[in-house]
Amino acid sequence: MEGASDTEGAVVDTVRTYVEAMCAGDETRLALAWHERTCSIGHFEGKLEWDDRAAFAAAVQAAVTEPVTDPHWRIQEMRIIGDMAFVHVEDDWLGLRFDDFLTLLHHEGRWQIVSKTFHLRGPA
Repeated sequence: MEGASDTEGAVVDTVRTYVEAMCAGDETRLALAWHERTCSIGHFEGKLEWDDRAAFAAAVQAAVTEPVTDPHWRIQEMRIIGDMAFVHVEDDWLGLRFDDFLTLLHHEGRWQIVSKTFHLRGPA
């Protein structure tokens, strides 16, 4: 695995890929950031969502009618321990602000998001 600063940069790059792909409705780029068994879990529009990668990607692709090429996002907290990372990222999607809690794992030579739990704050 890479050195400390390389590791942080690689984790940030994975988070960036995830946010930009989500805001662009880009299912192919989203798959680069997410492990095939990732789930997205949280409450949205009054109900619990528990989507696997395919369901989340399909919902994102269907919802994004005008891709955002420079979305708002900011890492609030990041911890890296060995081959695992935890990232709290604030991001905007479709005019809404979210707190996403991402768990990443360094697997098969790259950082991949293996779980996402989110909280919808409200309008961006």
